[in-house]
Amino acid sequence: MALAEKGTESSDLDIFINSQTIYLSMKRAKFLKGKQNKFIFAACSNLSLKQFLKLSKLKISYSALKRYAREILTLPLPLAEKIAKISNQKLSDYKIKLLDENWGASKGGKRGIKVMMSKYKDKLQLWRRRGAKALAKYSIPKKIKKPQLNEELAEFIGVYLGDGTLTKYFVRIFGDKRYDLHYFNYLASLVYSIIGIQPKIRIERSRNLLILDIRSKLFCDYLKNDFGFKDGCKIRNKVVIPEKIIRRKELLFSCLRGLIDTDGSIAKDGETLCIRFRSHNPLIIEQLAKLNEQLTIFTFQYKTVIGTRNVSKINYFFKTIGSSNLSNIIRYCEFKKGNLIKKEETLKYIDLYKNVRIPYGPLV
Repeated sequence: MALAEKGTESSDLDIFINSQTIYLSMKRAKFLKGKQNKFIFAACSNLSLKQFLKLSKLKISYSALKRYAREILTLPLPLAEKIAKISNQKLSDYKIKLLDENWGASKGGKRGIKVMMSKYKDKLQLWRRRGAKALAKYSIPKKIKKPQLNEELAEFIGVYLGDGTLTKYFVRIFGDKRYDLHYFNYLASLVYSIIGIQPKIRIERSRNLLILDIRSKLFCDYLKNDFGFKDGCKIRNKVVIPEKIIRRKELLFSCLRGLIDTDGSIAKDGETLCIRFRSHNPLIIEQLAKLNEQLTIFTFQYKTVIGTRNVSKINYFFKTIGSSNLSNIIRYCEFKKGNLIKKEETLKYIDLYKNVRIPYGPLV
């Protein structure tokens, strides 16, 4: 079975994220116990899993391959067919069973119904009469690690102030799928470090849109209670950098890093490089202008923009504030080499800079 080609309708759909393949809506190959492990290690022959993965060029992560080899996960049928083709094996020799694409949800649903019937038998009739709202009374918010006000959290606050939105149940960060995937993987690890929850990265296929979803009511409540943020429009809610972050220089620098990495830019401007932050929130522009009296980084300000084209100021920005966005890092580093590149050209340099330490600048 061939994988779906770009632009075609198929249930065998591949979405590639950071050299990993997430298989959605497709049949799975169910091996007999112990046979999936045998199948994968037969494909490896005398190679380790890492060596096999590198030579076979399968677009999955090493951790995913280990889970398949340990039979923690069932193999997606297209992936099983690829491995069989690479290693000259026949799936028919393993007597696999094809599972429907929704087998996991169906199995989980049946198990959930049994648990509900046994655990809440006396309450089910009451819930049915009151409708779905009654179920919410028995729901428990997902636990999180208690956030600490440190540089990681301050950087995330900057990210939210730049390109985020806050609701009752989730925080959502937006980016460009063409350039921000590496950065969003960094943000996902940043969020995990802050609250111990792994957010999800979603790609809008019809638009150049990348979305980081952090679904945690407790985290949303924390951001509101500790920083005074509110649901909805940041401009209408007059959101600015919180005072408790401004009071500590290391927190302020981290927050500004998140702010510039999302709603700002490190961009070619004529024959030089320019750091520019643009916002339709006049309060945050005024706040940055006031802070700049001590920072002395930005050299120009318009109604909705503040920034600098001064090379020494740009160098100082990267020395003190830095960046966690690989596109910005590439453009700055290439600029220092005398190579002034456009944003779309940064993709050519990903492999050259993929191992750079992030955040780049103050910690290097």
